[in-house]
Amino acid sequence: MQQVNMPKKETKEIQQYLTKLGEKLGFISIPEQPNTNTNNYRPIYDVAWFIKDDFYNLQPLDMLFGQNSKWHTLTKQIPIATFEIEGSTTSSKNQLGNLLNLTLINSFLNFVVVNNEYASNENDTYRRGVKICRTFMKFSGKQNIIFLDWQHLKNIDKTINFSKNNTFSKTNTPTNTIRSKVGGEKDSAVMESLLKLLENTKINMYQNYIPPILKWQYSKIKMYQSIEAETKYDFLLNKKFIYDPVNKVERKISKKADMYYEPRIDFALVLQIPLAFKMFLMKIGENLKEEKVYYPILLYLNQSKSNDIEFPLLGVEVESSVNKHLNGGIFNMSKFFYLGLLVSPKQGANNLLTLEKLGLNNIFHINEEKIKEVNI
Repeated sequence: MQQVNMPKKETKEIQQYLTKLGEKLGFISIPEQPNTNTNNYRPIYDVAWFIKDDFYNLQPLDMLFGQNSKWHTLTKQIPIATFEIEGSTTSSKNQLGNLLNLTLINSFLNFVVVNNEYASNENDTYRRGVKICRTFMKFSGKQNIIFLDWQHLKNIDKTINFSKNNTFSKTNTPTNTIRSKVGGEKDSAVMESLLKLLENTKINMYQNYIPPILKWQYSKIKMYQSIEAETKYDFLLNKKFIYDPVNKVERKISKKADMYYEPRIDFALVLQIPLAFKMFLMKIGENLKEEKVYYPILLYLNQSKSNDIEFPLLGVEVESSVNKHLNGGIFNMSKFFYLGLLVSPKQGANNLLTLEKLGLNNIFHINEEKIKEVNI
């Protein structure tokens, strides 16, 4: 039985504040939330905010999974924000443990909150923690972690208009309805059946969807590009790229597609983040001031005129062949979505079983023949 340590007084104050704040923002807000997605070691999170199930409806897809407990567990409680709190002095390895715990829950955003004021006589918990978080994000590939001091959050509830919309958009507004045929799908019957199933969820559904995190990342690139420097620094500052290596043709980086590979997911179910939650994130960015450059989503909110933030709930890739192309689809869904569905011949399940060992374990395989048999 896993030992449960009671939170310290300083931690408890922050925990209670965040629990109430999550409720005001319209979420299910739970303190001391255990991770039900893992076996053996099960971390307990200080606070977790979950999306209320009346804001999404994945039940039309349940017919594909029967009694699959993993599917029902992951769709019963969908975390949008998870918090680990250190109310006083803590060690560097303990902070790494917080960051590792947060990667296990696959929350949309993750937060570590420290209280530097109560960090014994060293008053160094925040500085060390920021370095640890920056290193962890760089070498783990995780970009959805935000490291804060209690001062960045204290009284933030007084700056948010909770009367603003705090629900998720449920209007079905498909876009890019004409699919490009560059992907691995060939069976139109499978695609049409999937389209009907996904439309029945009444969640915003997109085709050929480009993950929004690329927009967040490009916000930082634009800052680099604004720096005036000698031309020899153009590549260091992401101002140029090599278009033709044979003739050494250089071109200017003017959009995110010049900088990043843009995957196009066959189908995506997407939730628009509520306005009240966006206000919460924007206020955090204001409180962090210059330090917001460490966190892509906060920098994007500061630079973007539209301030649109999307939660990619479910990605679907249809692959008619079992090969490296299919593996690429698994990676895209796992890294850019809360959940993913791989629809392929039954042999594709073997690829998925192998790639799960690399941590790509939020993807479900569906035999393409089963899709054809679904009576919608």
